[in-house]
Amino acid sequence: MLKKSLIVLGVCILLAAAGSALWLRYWTESRLSVPTEVAMAALESDANFSVTHEDWLVFSPRRSRPKLGLVFYPGAHCDVRGYGPALRAIAERGYLVIAVPMPLYLAILAPERASDVIAAYADVDRWVLAGHSLGGTMAARYAQRHPETTHGLIIWDSYPAGSMADYANPVWLIHRSGDDGKPPDMYADGLTRFPAHTRYVPIRGGNHLNFGDFIVGPAQEDIDPTITAVEQQTRVAEATLAALDSLTALGLVR
Repeated sequence: MLKKSLIVLGVCILLAAAGSALWLRYWTESRLSVPTEVAMAALESDANFSVTHEDWLVFSPRRSRPKLGLVFYPGAHCDVRGYGPALRAIAERGYLVIAVPMPLYLAILAPERASDVIAAYADVDRWVLAGHSLGGTMAARYAQRHPETTHGLIIWDSYPAGSMADYANPVWLIHRSGDDGKPPDMYADGLTRFPAHTRYVPIRGGNHLNFGDFIVGPAQEDIDPTITAVEQQTRVAEATLAALDSLTALGLVR
């Protein structure tokens, strides 16, 4: 009798777990911001670089050996392909760019995935971590835990989960703003967690989800954009390139 009861209990637990997994997947998919046709077009390979999307979304120059690579973490509930236009513009400058999909589209579930990327590209001399929204927060966590293998941090419209006061490598915050150039008021507490040497780059007139090119899910914006998504992504790519170029100028790339 006891054995039969245990079997029934086990079956019930399995059914409950399966039901929970299905519900979680449905909830995640229902909130997902998916790439536009413009974003998908940015994922086409050409004569200058190849684009592959297997374990990671990889933009790799064909005619040079990149000495600096960028690992990018997407925002919560954002399909990583939606960042294609900005990431392509960065790769066109000759950098290796690798965007990392996340389980259930949540970087908090796999903040250490950059380690797999770095291990797979041993011929790349230096790495910079970048991320948008929750992806930026998790990129900050990774960079702080691995300062010896990450040589800079670029956060798109987010902030660290904890203090980075002792983080010595270069840090940039590229953020949306109004005409005053200030980060959103909701970031006030988060801004205190950045190291003192952080460089702030405002994207005036931008909004949170236009850092990528998405058909937006149910996420709500607190700032109405006054620039187009294309213009915002161009400015974000230019700001990111300026950060990467400055690392080269500082001699952090052999």
